[in-house]
Amino acid sequence: MDCSAARKTQKADREKLRRDRINEQFVELGNILDPDRPKNDKATILCDTIQLLKDLISQVSKLKDEYAMLNEESRELTLEKTDLREEKASLKSDIDNLNNQYQQQLRPCFHGLQWSIQL
Repeated sequence: MDCSAARKTQKADREKLRRDRINEQFVELGNILDPDRPKNDKATILCDTIQLLKDLISQVSKLKDEYAMLNEESRELTLEKTDLREEKASLKSDIDNLNNQYQQQLRPCFHGLQWSIQL
C-alpha cells in the first residue's frame, strides 16, 4: 500500500471514530431526555433538547427574578425589624421615665401621712 492510500485509510478510520462518538452522544442525550421514547432520531433529539434548554433558561430567569424580589423583601424586613427594635427601646425608656416621674409626684402626697389601720 502506498503512502497516499494509507493516509486515506487512516483519515477514513478517524472519521468513522468521530461519527461513532457523535452517535453515542446522541444516544446518551436521547436516553437522558426520555429513555422510553421509541423515536430517537437525531432531529427529534436536537429539537427536544433545544426545547428543554429554552424551558430551563426560562425557569432560571423566573427564579432569578423571584430571588431578587425575596432578597429585597428580606432587606426591607430587616430594616423594619431594626426600626421596631429602636422604637421598642425608646418606648421602654419613655415608660421608665414616666414611672419615675409618677413615683416622684406621689412621694410628696404621701410623705406626711401616717398609715394606720384600725379594726
